[in-house]
Amino acid sequence: MCKTVQCERVPISCFVSRDIVPVSKRYSADDEISYIDISSIDSANHRVKRTQKMPVSKAPSRAQQCVRDGDLLVSTVRPALRNIAQVKTGKANLVASSGFCVLRANSCPVEYLLANLLMDDFSDAMCLVATGASYPAIKKQDVLNYRVPNLPYEQMVELSSYMRQVDKLRFDALGPKGLLCSPFTKKCGNR
Repeated sequence: MCKTVQCERVPISCFVSRDIVPVSKRYSADDEISYIDISSIDSANHRVKRTQKMPVSKAPSRAQQCVRDGDLLVSTVRPALRNIAQVKTGKANLVASSGFCVLRANSCPVEYLLANLLMDDFSDAMCLVATGASYPAIKKQDVLNYRVPNLPYEQMVELSSYMRQVDKLRFDALGPKGLLCSPFTKKCGNR
């Protein structure tokens, strides 16, 4: 794996696609969407817990980003809350709030990106760049510029496989509450 200082770090943007389509390019006003906002995120288990079905014409103005299963959503508001989730809904016509930075892995396993996003270092870095006292927020570019280890692809896959096994073992042993504590963070549950 990565040895302390010898491992090159590169921006997350090196591993993600920029082809997030805006709602207006894909759907008409009568089309029905499944909307994901910040309250849709289960921050303890890093999953989308629910979506809201509605026609585009009735959707909030923040319903702007077409997403799909496998995408990662990073809330750009109140970064200390760690509202980070992988989309795994099995639903079509998913649309996320503009309050998320959408990450679509294209040159690494999505679990590798998720592991880096769940580390305390990421949360700490985002809290440092957040602006606004009562409603702290980060920019999408802050997330995209965050630097992660540029491991060989085989090691990224190995880490991803390990993460899936840990999650499965915890779920098998403890049920959904077993996913509350990540081996990649010092903190557990709601942060």
